[in-house]
Amino acid sequence: MQAQRVITCTDHAGRLVDMPTFKPMQHVELILLFSDPVDRPPPHKRRPPERLKGILIEKGDILSSAPHDDWGVS
Repeated sequence: MQAQRVITCTDHAGRLVDMPTFKPMQHVELILLFSDPVDRPPPHKRRPPERLKGILIEKGDILSSAPHDDWGVS
């Protein structure tokens, strides 16, 4: 069995577009993964507990506190 990954979309009638061609009478196994709808509600914003609010205040550039090699950025 050979695998081929195809990422495609549907047309206005819900039919898949840009599918590969297959040999006649060939058995094919499809695993369909549907993407989430675009208009889903935004995730809940995370906030610190009330007792921790305002305790930590970032002042200035925190990246300069260590060499660039330590941060893994170039």
